Amino acid sequence: MVPGDNYVFETSESRITKRYAPGPDPDCIVLHSTNRECYPDGSLVYPPYTVLKSDIRRVFSIMGYVVAKSCRIRYI
Repeated sequence: MVPGDNYVFETSESRITKRYAPGPDPDCIVLHSTNRECYPDGSLVYPPYTVLKSDIRRVFSIMGYVVAKSCRIRYI
């Protein structure tokens, strides 16, 4: 895995898309949210957290993604 790249991580509890970073020790990784939304005090809504490598079942590489530039609803 490349630090700073986004991946889908699957554990027994969830399947999430996060940005990968090496952990504080060899048995852990740090997952950062791709959503940079902050509270009014400046703290992240989705702060980074540490996961044990042994808790990860599968990792999927993200080849690309779609971003909506606008959202319009048209009624015909």
